[in-house]
Amino acid sequence: MPHPYLKFPAGPIGAIVHVGAGLCDGLDSYLASAPTQLLLIEPNPQYAAELARKTAADVVLEQAIAPQKGQAPFHILNFADLSCLKAPDGLRDLLPGIRVVKTPMVDTGPLSDILARTPLDRARFNTLVIEAVGEELAILQDLIDTGHLAGFKQIALRMGRTPYFAGAGTPDSVKTLLDAQGYRLETVFADDDPDWPVSCFAQDPLMLKNNALQDELAGVKAAAAAELKTAKDTAEQDAAATAQQIASLQAEGAELRAVLAKAEQDKAATAQQVSTLQSEALGLRDAHAKTLQDLETAQTQLKAAQDQQQQFDTRIAAADTQKADLNTALSEARNRENSALADLRVSVKMQSLVRADFDDLQQRYQTLLQEKTDQEDLLSQLTQKLESAARHLRLMSSDAAETPVSALDEAVKEPAAVPKAAPEKTPKKPPKKPAPKKTAVKAPRKDSGKKRSTS
Repeated sequence: MPHPYLKFPAGPIGAIVHVGAGLCDGLDSYLASAPTQLLLIEPNPQYAAELARKTAADVVLEQAIAPQKGQAPFHILNFADLSCLKAPDGLRDLLPGIRVVKTPMVDTGPLSDILARTPLDRARFNTLVIEAVGEELAILQDLIDTGHLAGFKQIALRMGRTPYFAGAGTPDSVKTLLDAQGYRLETVFADDDPDWPVSCFAQDPLMLKNNALQDELAGVKAAAAAELKTAKDTAEQDAAATAQQIASLQAEGAELRAVLAKAEQDKAATAQQVSTLQSEALGLRDAHAKTLQDLETAQTQLKAAQDQQQQFDTRIAAADTQKADLNTALSEARNRENSALADLRVSVKMQSLVRADFDDLQQRYQTLLQEKTDQEDLLSQLTQKLESAARHLRLMSSDAAETPVSALDEAVKEPAAVPKAAPEKTPKKPPKKPAPKKTAVKAPRKDSGKKRSTS
């Protein structure tokens, strides 16, 4: 790149850094400008050696500029100015005869590392020249990220009008990138090679200030947007919390209304229960009074039953006496004749009947004590049965002395049925024989008493 492509101010200038210097056609112009620092970076070993021969050893750096530090193959083409780190496949449409002459391994590393070792004097007019095919955007982005780009007042780049390599820059893409950094496009030189023009950019203080203001404004807007978003999020959270509190209060209000309604219902039910309990208490009070009255009546009836039981015991004792007399009469009759045996059987049956009546009366008496509500009816039945038994015993007692033996035989043939098992069952009666015409002995009727008691 010749010197006329660049513009230097009068007086001493700062550093000139040329990436991809090649044989550096403008080397004499660089030296004539008397820069405070000159750095020529060239990866082609042959070209780097030639530059070192023309200048001091510390001016030339044999290295390819790439994002990563290390080593990589460098493609030296038959069009030497287009030699690069990337394979020239994209150039074949433009230059069908292009070919790789050789591919030596060269050192690689970012430009920011080199500038970190040899810092620029930013108070002076520093110039950057880039002729690294396919690496333009990567080099500029590295300098932007590390803050070294702002140290250059003038930047010149040779680029293809179309990107022939992946990641390669174009005049338009580079202009957009540098405009954002405060660099104004001064000139575009395409006289010597229209397909690979040179774009020259100058640092514009107004653009820098404008960019700084825009950055500051963007920061303010971002901060305001962040604050607005924070306030909006806080407001939304507060609104959500408020809505949740309102929903919770509404739910609590509904629950309270439901509880109040239930309390009203419980109050009405309680009042009704109180009224019912009062009515039941009155009824219980009346029932208690009636129960006391019934108890007094039952005590009176029990006293009467006890009196009747005493009378009954007296009658039982008389019946026992009569039974003894009957046994004596039957014993005498057995001695008188053979038919006395039949009379004895009749007497034994009569005695069993009387004893059964006695046991039945005792059991009924116990039942009367337990069943107070049936006392009057049962005592009346017992009284009737005892009277009937007493009449029967009196009849038998009187007939035993007066009736002849033949009459006793007839009485034995027609005895009354006497229950021998539980008093509730009615005993079977033996077949009746025709009674003698003179006298007849009637058996007591126990069935009527039983039917009344069971009823």
